[in-house]
Amino acid sequence: MTTGIGDGGNELGMGKVKEAVRKCMPRGELVACDVGDDFAITAGVSNWGGYAVACALYILNCCPIHDRYLRKAVGFPRHSEQDSWASALPTVTKEEKLLEILVKYGIRSGKTGNLGMEVDGLPFYDTHSAMIQQLRDITLQPVAMA
Repeated sequence: MTTGIGDGGNELGMGKVKEAVRKCMPRGELVACDVGDDFAITAGVSNWGGYAVACALYILNCCPIHDRYLRKAVGFPRHSEQDSWASALPTVTKEEKLLEILVKYGIRSGKTGNLGMEVDGLPFYDTHSAMIQQLRDITLQPVAMA
């Protein structure tokens, strides 16, 4: 199975929604990806969609409520891998360092062409970093067991 994550229809896998991209996106005829996938995840910023998938996988693999269902499905108890999964979650620091490296090597924003700390034309500080932190905060909230 394949999954694509996109925000404008030009990303790999967004061919699954090619006709919608052609009709609804500016220059859709030009940017629509031809390569489809089994599942298309769309987000306002594709990075955010990827972070949300990472957070969902963390919850599915670490939440005690979901663990009960996974044990039934798999048939044996799972060992706690919560620390390992947590290290895979996005962090503001990791993303900041990544963007700093991209800027250092002259990689420009695909949306604006700017050389700076931005993602899809949105500033890293206050906008992008706030989304990352909000996703982490929600994901890492303790689950209330009834």
